[in-house]
Amino acid sequence: MTTLPLPPLVGTRKRAHTLADLLPGDLAGLEVTVDCRELVAATESFADELITVVVVERNAKKMYFKNVGDFDFANWVDARAAAHKVSGRVSVDRGIVDRKAQR
Repeated sequence: MTTLPLPPLVGTRKRAHTLADLLPGDLAGLEVTVDCRELVAATESFADELITVVVVERNAKKMYFKNVGDFDFANWVDARAAAHKVSGRVSVDRGIVDRKAQR
């Protein structure tokens, strides 16, 4: 499994490419965990581009978004995965989002 920690601010497609460049070029058969614990703000276009690069173009077997604390970001990940028809290969751990909602 390969882990990609996200910085606090990610908002552009270019930033998605810069972060994806930290991963191996060929992700076929690999599982990628995106650690969102530091993430404060993101955009739907960032989520879209990261999924496009990692799952669609580089063919990662699975992509897990962990420690997601932003409800909108979690929903954008689901929506963009569905748009690219890779929902079965992309998942979002909503544990932190659910705990915030319970407060």
